[in-house]
Amino acid sequence: MTFKEIIDTSKNNSISELKSLISNILLGVDYGSIFCKNQEFEGLYRARQHNQIDGNSDTYLFTNEKEFWNPASEYIKRLGRCNDIGESLFYCSNEFETAVLEVRPNKGKFISVASFAPILQEGELPTFRIKPNCIQHLKKIDGFKSCISGFDLADRNIDFIAVDNLLDYLFTEVVNEGEEHKYKVTNAITQCMLTSIVNQHGHEFQMNGMIYPSIVNGKNSVNILIKPVDAECNFFIKTIQTFKIIDVTDRSVKIKLVRNGRTVDIKTYPKQKQDIQWTDISKGDSHEIVF
Repeated sequence: MTFKEIIDTSKNNSISELKSLISNILLGVDYGSIFCKNQEFEGLYRARQHNQIDGNSDTYLFTNEKEFWNPASEYIKRLGRCNDIGESLFYCSNEFETAVLEVRPNKGKFISVASFAPILQEGELPTFRIKPNCIQHLKKIDGFKSCISGFDLADRNIDFIAVDNLLDYLFTEVVNEGEEHKYKVTNAITQCMLTSIVNQHGHEFQMNGMIYPSIVNGKNSVNILIKPVDAECNFFIKTIQTFKIIDVTDRSVKIKLVRNGRTVDIKTYPKQKQDIQWTDISKGDSHEIVF
């Protein structure tokens, strides 16, 4: 089957069936063998939209940092672009604005943005094995440093380029309510991308995550997907800021800082989640941010 035929029949196929079909196409053009061996991230952002300044309701307040990491798998009730139902992955961005826009802000609600800093190892940034998805698009994104920056497409054949173009379409397509079955294809692709690689010497390399273009911010920024265990072992929440969404138009978003948060203790093991100490500044003279 061609890639287009697989997409056209995706509604009636399972993710595992789609993965089997798509993996053959990716192998045929040698797409899955490409990965960044030592990708570094100087900082990451995750955003969460909520109903009131201190949480989703009076009975659901954000008092612990667990609210800003990837949710527990039992709370994943719908397909995401890269995750199956019941599968929790650490979605993030390398830019504050992209993280905010990815949650599709609604005027009058609140957005909390957690800033994640890397845990240095002997003074050095941690490194990751990351699969790039939509390589031509990633090469055009300003300011993002990855192994793709110097990747030469000149020796790749027309079939490789065609597959890359189709991946770009799939991962930057806006999926509307009722079209969630389209995520089955991107889920299958993600599973292919995160599969370990075995080199010619028989050595296995596990992948830590994937990068792909964001559909927001003029498609000039990236989304980063990291396996939860790799995120927990290599990052910590540096700050959390809550913003009131003042206005949303087709061209801009206006937000105002209303609350600052920080974790109160030092972790003794990576999975430990600390309580948050909040400082309300909603009545202060904080500046509005427009982007």
